[in-house]
Amino acid sequence: MLSPPTGIVTRFDLYTNHNHRAWSTLKVYSAIDVIQVMSAIISVQKAMEENDKISSVVSVLKDMFVACFLYKGWNVPNAFEAVDSIPTMAILMPETRGTQQSMGRQCCSECEVCKSCCDLPDIH
Repeated sequence: MLSPPTGIVTRFDLYTNHNHRAWSTLKVYSAIDVIQVMSAIISVQKAMEENDKISSVVSVLKDMFVACFLYKGWNVPNAFEAVDSIPTMAILMPETRGTQQSMGRQCCSECEVCKSCCDLPDIH
């Protein structure tokens, strides 16, 4: 038989990480370039292991890769050079310097998916 919890929460501390400056881009690559794309993603991943300010999110779809590359700061290292040499199908968000909030707002306001399926409040 389990006994009920006996602890009482008397304090809760919340720490935030201020990312006032951020760089980001959102690009689409063709699945035809799978070897180049995967090699570049591995290169970015290796850089992420050395620098915790580097981040990437890659969605693998049937005909394409959708990749978001982020850096916490404006002085972007050369970690993204490998992806710069790959031809893109589309650039959904060009290389942008701003804050996380400003880039999120820009991305959602320009995204056709968000406009068509999300009930987003006016963010302008």
